[in-house]
Amino acid sequence: MSLRLAALILGLWSLTPTMCDRTDGGNIVLGVPILSAPEASGVKSIESFRCHLSDPPEGESILFTLYGNNGTKKHGEYSAHGKYTANFTLLIQLSYDGLFYCTASVQNNTAIQPVKSKDHYFKVIEPVEGAELSSDPSPAEVFEGQNLTLSCSVKKGTHFSYNWFINNSSLEQSRHRQEGNRLFMVSVSSEDAGNYSCMTWNELDDTVYSSNSTQKLVTVRVGVSKLNVSFSVQKNGTGYLAQVRCRAGRGTPLINFTLYDEKGERLGSEETLSLEASFPVPIELNRHMGLLHCVAENGHRRVRSNALALRVVPVGGSVRLTLEHVDSSSSDRVSVRLRCAVERGTLPQVHWFLNDSSLDSRGDFHRIEEHSQSLLLTSVNDHSSGSYHCVVTDSFDAIARISSEKLFVDREVVSRVPVSVLSVVLGCFLFLCCLLTGCCIYGALHRRRPAPRKRIRILNSIAVNNMEYEDDEPVEDEYMEDGDLATAADMEDRDTVEGESLDEWEQIEKAMQINCMDEEVPPS
Repeated sequence: MSLRLAALILGLWSLTPTMCDRTDGGNIVLGVPILSAPEASGVKSIESFRCHLSDPPEGESILFTLYGNNGTKKHGEYSAHGKYTANFTLLIQLSYDGLFYCTASVQNNTAIQPVKSKDHYFKVIEPVEGAELSSDPSPAEVFEGQNLTLSCSVKKGTHFSYNWFINNSSLEQSRHRQEGNRLFMVSVSSEDAGNYSCMTWNELDDTVYSSNSTQKLVTVRVGVSKLNVSFSVQKNGTGYLAQVRCRAGRGTPLINFTLYDEKGERLGSEETLSLEASFPVPIELNRHMGLLHCVAENGHRRVRSNALALRVVPVGGSVRLTLEHVDSSSSDRVSVRLRCAVERGTLPQVHWFLNDSSLDSRGDFHRIEEHSQSLLLTSVNDHSSGSYHCVVTDSFDAIARISSEKLFVDREVVSRVPVSVLSVVLGCFLFLCCLLTGCCIYGALHRRRPAPRKRIRILNSIAVNNMEYEDDEPVEDEYMEDGDLATAADMEDRDTVEGESLDEWEQIEKAMQINCMDEEVPPS
């Protein structure tokens, strides 16, 4: 019985390979098919896709099937025997771009499952055409600090790349981020303004196809900032008119300027292509006409200036002319500056004279500075020596003229020690005196106190002296210092010498004074 069972098992085992060929075990027998295909091809070109088995089963007819369009389309079937290769010829279309694979199965035997090859990515190259550039926002006009996105698109083309240009120069080193067909410009500045373009290109069989977009102007506007307000005065018939000027330090035109008074009422408005605007305001001399301020905007934000007090006082009072030395890098060249100061006047105009001859704003040896209120003599020589004086008038009325006293300037005057040097020397002397006085006071308050042992000896000495005057013969035991007491005094001296108060010393001094008063003056 056992022999028959063993023979049956051996017979079934010998039939196993044949049964596997007819069941699911066929996957192992067939192996994985191999798909051979080009990497890329152009539209309407003819390409061959081949599929084969490296070790096909003998005596079986193999059915090969080609799938494309990411596995959504069957492109054909091919029946082959043995080691024959299935050949599929395709007319390439744009939709063929994507994944291809093939399957192999035993023909007329559905019990064996088909086997799938590896995926093969196939590119369909269409030459690029019609590159276009767009912006967000559109038009491409933004203010500093804002963001802008440029997008490059094409009418035709597949598998292309992008290059960006500004003013025909490559943007490879740009601080802005390039991602796909977009250029993200974050927090733009005035340096980012210019003409932008993009180029798209692709390549097939060593042939490069490209398309350039038209240029798009990117405008970066500057917001209004640093708004200042000032005024000048001019005659208007029998009265006076103030020209109030509003000026922006930065800003892209058009800029709208508006002038307001302290009550918020609008006195004037102007839109201009420049960075400033002026508004006429009637005024009266020596009268406060109120506070004014300007507001400017150019589409980004409103900027307000500081308040300006509109009050005009004519020049008057005395005029003072002073001389000061100027440090010069050249040792053989001496420079001085003359300053002209008027006692009162809102808008003074200073005129300079040498020997009663008017001086220009700049000459061989001089330069007028600080709104004409100072005269710099770059060198003092025979040509520049003489009597200087200044005349002050109102900038809006030259009738009122106030002249300073004349000041004679030559090398002898300039070579004298400047008053500033004397002031420095005197200041240093006073500082040293104060420092020395402070040190003396500090030393008097913190002088070293006598040590306890010394104070004990002084007290003992005083007591001895008193005893000598009371008794002619001193008793040694009454004033000699005990050894234990001295030792204790030494220990106390080391521990408390710095913490003693002034009261003990004052008591000692008083005791000494009393002792001296008690002494009898010997007869002469």
